[in-house]
Amino acid sequence: MAPLVLPVKNYVNPYIQVWLPMSLCDNALFPALLFSSLSHKRINDLLAGGKSLPATELMKPVIEACYKEAIGAINLALLTPGRALTDATILAILMTVESPFLISSDGWLEEPPFQAHLQDLQWLSVHSAREPNLGHQEGLCKLINMRGGLARIETPGLAAAAFFRVLVNSTLLLSTPPLPFYPLSAPDVQNFNTQVTQEPRCESTCMMILHAARVHPLVSAVMMELVDFSTAVERYIRGSAPGLTAQIMCDRRNLAQYNLMSIPVITGGEPENVLSEICRIAAIIYSIGVTFPLSGVGAPFGSLVKQLKRKIQEIRLLEVLILQPRIGSLLLWATTMGAIAAKGKSERPFLTATLSKLIHQSGVAHWSDLKAGLRSILWLDGTCDLGGKEVWGEARAVIESVSEAPKCDDDLSSPVTDTSPPCMRCQSRKIRCDSQRPCQACVAGSLSCSPESAAQLETRGKHLFSIRPRPCDMCSRRRVRCDKGLPCTRCAQRAVECTYSRLPRSHDVA
Repeated sequence: MAPLVLPVKNYVNPYIQVWLPMSLCDNALFPALLFSSLSHKRINDLLAGGKSLPATELMKPVIEACYKEAIGAINLALLTPGRALTDATILAILMTVESPFLISSDGWLEEPPFQAHLQDLQWLSVHSAREPNLGHQEGLCKLINMRGGLARIETPGLAAAAFFRVLVNSTLLLSTPPLPFYPLSAPDVQNFNTQVTQEPRCESTCMMILHAARVHPLVSAVMMELVDFSTAVERYIRGSAPGLTAQIMCDRRNLAQYNLMSIPVITGGEPENVLSEICRIAAIIYSIGVTFPLSGVGAPFGSLVKQLKRKIQEIRLLEVLILQPRIGSLLLWATTMGAIAAKGKSERPFLTATLSKLIHQSGVAHWSDLKAGLRSILWLDGTCDLGGKEVWGEARAVIESVSEAPKCDDDLSSPVTDTSPPCMRCQSRKIRCDSQRPCQACVAGSLSCSPESAAQLETRGKHLFSIRPRPCDMCSRRRVRCDKGLPCTRCAQRAVECTYSRLPRSHDVA
């Protein structure tokens, strides 16, 4: 366990050289450290084998006994003058910020939606498979604040370990980290932040897309951090960046995750706010699957895909794709992230159907085309490709089923949901209209938007027979065959209004 807990230079490990000797002199720290170590081994065995091995089952009563003894000794230390704020007591409480009970799940060996690298850095896979103990975590943070913050902690490695364990718990609970960022590699936080911000950054496609779509600056900044760290992961795995040590990789990963989890929920019904919140949720999905990979048994993918589904339902997909293609590319990426994470969950059909709409309207014909668009935003090939291909196959199947048998009245299977006719001004200018009142095209051109009355629409649909040989509006937008009836067979089967709102040629209105 020890070598990977706090990766440091020159094989100097605080766990072995400082923490263990300290525990031999403190009756609260020793059982707490023993409890944490045995729990760690048991979880690691479960992750490796998928079930409790006989040896790990024998540990269970010992683990429970160590936990009870540690809690009693910690409570006594907190009541003893001069011991409550010592490093030994803080370290003992840190060892108990994770519950002694296993997460109730049958998914210890289920294939995760993302095939992530570097899960063993700081034993992230093990810590994320343990249930947070919020009561003990709150007590830990209070003691650290009473000491004057993490910078006042003297025991080597303790401040960085406390920050990391609390960051993992915050990510599991999708909450704001209660402790500030604290690095392993720099002598102080300010120096490390300066090193990171001074690194050169090229003008990437992702940056331009985020700027053009007016995504919230905090979300944009963190997404660019994730882009940079994803590149660092590729270089680290290939061994093409000798300067990227395990210690530096931990710090860069933890800083990006801390900044991401520190962004508050973005509220408001404005399109840019809804899109920013969608990107924030999708970025968390990407992080816990790729850059800060949590164990599949504890990762909060279920909560995230529910949130993502609710926010996507607030977006008018057709309007976005016609008028704001930059936003469409971000929605394509966010929906793909959500669909991958929703593997085996009830939200998967909705997300793959939404993805099929985006693919259909964007004209994406091949997986390679979709992947190129995803890579222009945030994507890591070896980690995301397998899940991405599965989602692509399901989305293509939805598109094919809609074109072959468009009888289903489920809105999710239809590439277009808006059946309102375009305004008269857009028809006369022969441009696309989002069918809103006023439409965005008229708003952008500072023009009045003049819709026809319902009576005029009905009259034109019934009596302008010269336009009847053309497909109806719904079939035209869905790009399916129309029998040009009134109503046509497809609209009648779907129980939707069938209209022929195209402008007739001048000689047709005689």
